[in-house]
Amino acid sequence: MINDVENKDSLNRMSDLEFDKNSVEMLRYRTNKLSYTIGLLGIGFSLLAAFILFNSMAVNTPFVLFKILINIVILLFGFLFCEKVKNYSLQGSYGLFVLSGLCILRIFLLPLFIITDYAKLQAGEATKWLGESLLNTNHAVAWLTSNGYVRGVLAIVLLGLAAACFIYSGLIGMKKTIRLTKYLNSIGEKY
Repeated sequence: MINDVENKDSLNRMSDLEFDKNSVEMLRYRTNKLSYTIGLLGIGFSLLAAFILFNSMAVNTPFVLFKILINIVILLFGFLFCEKVKNYSLQGSYGLFVLSGLCILRIFLLPLFIITDYAKLQAGEATKWLGESLLNTNHAVAWLTSNGYVRGVLAIVLLGLAAACFIYSGLIGMKKTIRLTKYLNSIGEKY
């Protein structure tokens, strides 16, 4: 015997409101894996950009502590906000927006230093910001070119991708959280 849900005709007769109710009801029991995965992808892009930036700049500059602290903040809070977004938290979405702003800020600081100082190095001027892997090709890393322009642009692209992932993850999380909250308020349950 076929019940009404298994009958195709009854599915065709279901209104869009009933489908929407069912999809929002399912949010109560499923985690937000899409936002979580995209947020973790943003953390990965940020980490790759950090590897490039760490390898391209001198160790004895005042930016070393700044680079380390910013990367620790992005890794720790990025994972925290991804976990919050996975459980439908608006604070997690807002936190991901802040992290995307931090990645955009990083675009205008460190990669541009690498590009401008590498241009100075090519012009024959002395520079104090570039690392040994750019100054001396004997210390170059096998997986990364010793061209400062390529490293700077690659870091900019990776940080841009990280910021885009954080924004997209935050938007998806915010949309699903608002839908779930409205639905739970309409049926009189607390979230």
